[in-house]
This record gives sequence, structure tokens and C-alpha cells, in this order.
Amino acid sequence: QGAIYTSRAFNAHLDSTIKRSMSRIATPTDNPVMESINGWIKAQAEGYIDSPYTDELKFSLPMNFLPVRYNYSIHSSFNLPIYTLPSGVSIANITSTSSITTQDYEIIDNQLQFKSVYLTTLSKGQHEFTVSFGDLGFLDITISITQTELPYLISYNTVTYTSSDITFIYELFGGSIVGLTGNTISLNDYEISENTLTIHSSFIEQYFIDHPDETTVGFKYDLKLQDAYVFGYVFINHEE
Repeated sequence: QGAIYTSRAFNAHLDSTIKRSMSRIATPTDNPVMESINGWIKAQAEGYIDSPYTDELKFSLPMNFLPVRYNYSIHSSFNLPIYTLPSGVSIANITSTSSITTQDYEIIDNQLQFKSVYLTTLSKGQHEFTVSFGDLGFLDITISITQTELPYLISYNTVTYTSSDITFIYELFGGSIVGLTGNTISLNDYEISENTLTIHSSFIEQYFIDHPDETTVGFKYDLKLQDAYVFGYVFINHEE
């Protein structure tokens, strides 16, 4: 009610630089934008009944699902974690140039996983999938199927830094992650835990501060399985 905002008690709390702007009594057309916003807020509030003429409106806004990419060998035997679903989001369907049915994936603790028994039947090369979340949008997935029996990187090797630690996941086949080298990174700047390698955000942040003209930094990783060594590269892009 307007009387609240004209009261001495309310105005005593206002900064001297703030000026009230109010409609005339019973004249909402003096401030149609604000009156319209108030109406929308009331209409969207679940269970709010202002009058028989107030409608409750419900709508969904599309969400931004960034594409994801993975590598998978036909000699692996684990279910591939694809995406953790946000609260309240459910899958409408999954389509692909490769045949896929609801028997080929599962959702465990809100995490979408592609089953190993399905992935190992796919041919060598890239396979594209699209997960539809109905009106909320869709998620594009690329999975590169290989036939390697040596350790390999499951995660996509290029990521964008978003102020958090960055973790890469590997399939080791009983082998190990030897380490990470390049661009001044040291043992204190990353951690190895079983099949994951995590680069600390503090190092990434400082690197881009020290190299303001660079937008990407790369590192070489080394993996080992018995007498065999495998190396590859990961790249981190700086978020603009």
C-alpha cells in the first residue's frame, strides 16, 4: 500500500539522495511499467489469489547445456558418466545417428550414464547424440570410440577455465598416471588420485595473470602400463 511508503518511519531510512516517485491516489496509469511488474509477480506466485481475475502463469525458460565430449575404448568395461542433471530436469528422449534405446543408458543419482554393454558395440570413430530436455533445451554429446588397450584420457582434452579446479579422468587398465609437465607447472600445482588428475585453480588463475596475452595453456601428461608409456596433451582456455 502507498501509505507505507509515504510514512515518516519509512522515509527516515531513505538516503538523502533517494527520491520517491509515486502514482497519484487510485491512478495506476501514472506508473504502468511498475504496476505491470507487480501484476506479473503476483500472477507467477504459486497459490497467490489476488482476485478472481488474477491468472497463475507457469512457463519454462531454455537452459544453456554446453556440449560434452568423451573418449571410450571397446576394451573398457565401465558405464560412462555423461552429465549430472540439474534439479527438476528430466530427459524427454535421446537421439543419435547410431541406434540407441532406453535400455542403453540409465540415470543414477541424477547422473546420466551410457552403459558399457552398449558403448562396446559401437564402431570405431565419432558418434553424435542429442539429449532432449523438452522445453528446457538439449545437450549435444560426442563420443569417440577407440580400440586401444593402453591407458587413455576419457575426458575431452580441451576445457574452459571457470575459476574452479579442473579434473581430467583416465582409463588406466591397471596402469598409472605418471605426471604432468609444461608451462611451469609443478607437483604442488596438481593432484593425482587413482584415475583422476586435478589441476588447482590457483595455479591456472596465476598463470593467466602472469601471461595476460595468452588465452590457452597446454600441458603434457604421461601414463604408464607395465613397460608401455602413453603421453598426450590437455589444453585449458581462459574464459573471456
